Amino acid sequence: MTLPVDPRLPGGGNQICRVYDLNPNKVGQVNNLVVRDTALTEVYQGIDVTGNWRFGKGGLLQGGVSFGQTKYNNCSVPDIPGTGGAPATAVTPVLGVSPQATFCQYEWPWRGQTQVKLQFAYAIWYDFKLALAYQNNPGLAQAATLGYTNAQVAPSLGRNLSTASVAVVSLIAPNTLFEPRYSQVDIRLSRKFQIGRVRIEPRADVYNLFNSVTALGSISGYGAAWLRPTDALGARLAKFGVQVDF
Repeated sequence: MTLPVDPRLPGGGNQICRVYDLNPNKVGQVNNLVVRDTALTEVYQGIDVTGNWRFGKGGLLQGGVSFGQTKYNNCSVPDIPGTGGAPATAVTPVLGVSPQATFCQYEWPWRGQTQVKLQFAYAIWYDFKLALAYQNNPGLAQAATLGYTNAQVAPSLGRNLSTASVAVVSLIAPNTLFEPRYSQVDIRLSRKFQIGRVRIEPRADVYNLFNSVTALGSISGYGAAWLRPTDALGARLAKFGVQVDF
């Protein structure tokens, strides 16, 4: 099958090979064989750095950075298109086939797992306490699938599809494309008042102070609506409240 020609798709216009379709003679047959799979691997390499500093009158600065990379090898797992609603993938590494078409060996790269988080709190004026929370996160990992009709598949397959009239195929390896990284800042201003045995703490919070926008979900089906966001980071939100302890 041939990838659509699109500059947003890695390898656009190239062919995707080694996508399986179940032999029609085997449809409906079950013959389970359970063996230990030593070829199936998931290898994580990462570094976490954290710090905590208390200073002045109730001052706090803490946070850290997390780096990570995960490599997957699922090439020994049989690929049965349509099982559980999953799209078919190119699962067998083949000499001469572009890396984008070898979807059983892929990685979750450093840029997709690196996070930075910081928290700051300090009494700034007349016991008013200012608290800030900052986080920088990787963007959403994108996906792309496309339904190929029986008429498109049959010439290269040499027969009709065995179980469906359309084969839904993954066009890119997992964790290949990402939305841009995004940052979020939350802020709180509060003050405690002591009246006898009652402690009152009014507070004002603003979430996503700079109104950062990023997609948290998107349409994976390739077409006119491909990558259209289905969910997004919440817009700037102000919240006021009071906590009473007695």
